[in-house]
Amino acid sequence: MISSSGVVLECESKGWYPEPELFWLDAEGKLLSAGAPETVRGPDGLYTVSSRVTVEKSHSNSFTCRVQQSKIQQTRESQIHIPGQHQLIGPPQPIVAIVGDDVILPSHLEPATDAADMPVDWMRPDLDHSLVHQRYKGQEVVTRQNPSYVGRTSLFTDKLKHGNVSLKLSEVKLSDEGGYRCLLPSLKDPGRLAGLPMSMTHDHVHLNLSSGVVLECESKGWYPEPELFWLDAEGKLLSAGAPETVRGPDGLYTVSSRVTVEKSHSNSFTCRVQQLSINQSRDTHIHVPDDLFPPNHAIAITVRVVVPVMCISAVVFILWKKESLRNQ
Repeated sequence: MISSSGVVLECESKGWYPEPELFWLDAEGKLLSAGAPETVRGPDGLYTVSSRVTVEKSHSNSFTCRVQQSKIQQTRESQIHIPGQHQLIGPPQPIVAIVGDDVILPSHLEPATDAADMPVDWMRPDLDHSLVHQRYKGQEVVTRQNPSYVGRTSLFTDKLKHGNVSLKLSEVKLSDEGGYRCLLPSLKDPGRLAGLPMSMTHDHVHLNLSSGVVLECESKGWYPEPELFWLDAEGKLLSAGAPETVRGPDGLYTVSSRVTVEKSHSNSFTCRVQQLSINQSRDTHIHVPDDLFPPNHAIAITVRVVVPVMCISAVVFILWKKESLRNQ
């Protein structure tokens, strides 16, 4: 018999005289803690003794019920072996999914057991219509499935015989974010809740060269809101204005930024977009050839503007100095 705290074993032995003792032993011969046995004497004068003990997974799966009468040196033993209790094992940590990609929510039986003919339910407890996937009598059942998951869920039928009941969720949507649980009704084991945080990243980062020295980086389709920053060839942060972040009607973020690079920098640069909470990052590297940097027109203009002013000032000062000396 299975209870909420473990497995209950019951032992009964009849026809004893004098009154016997009954106790339980584990696989190492150590006494198990059990309540006092119940002893009943029948009309024939013989004793019936019985006892129950609750064993847990921390115990060995082999147990012994021993009934003995020390005065007459009589002993009877009955050995019991409990088959391994099957457990559903889920992922130890949340599974990060990328919107638009496929994701696998792992779950398997320990010890490995053929689950091909077992009913399998995948649920999402936070939804009113919580059934995500159902397999019954070896067939996929869609009549009770949440409509948003129809056609997007499947089990690995070739691996069910090995106890693998993992769920494949295809074409992930932002609305799929939540907790998932695998249920095998025949085992009465709810399994581990598999959290599915959602991430959405664009398949590339767009870079634009403007005027040869202004780099622009844009990345679309992120969730949650990402960070964007620029790095030089040595991995040092470049000084750039705060990135612009826009959230679209689909709930996804677009982030963009511009940075001006000069020849004093290395010609290799990186635009990095990342979301630390889900450990997602996208880097795009760019090498700017020397000939894309414009000639130093700004410097030449600055020199031409500053130098004439300085010359004019000097001429005025010299002329004023000469005029002062002449007047003296």
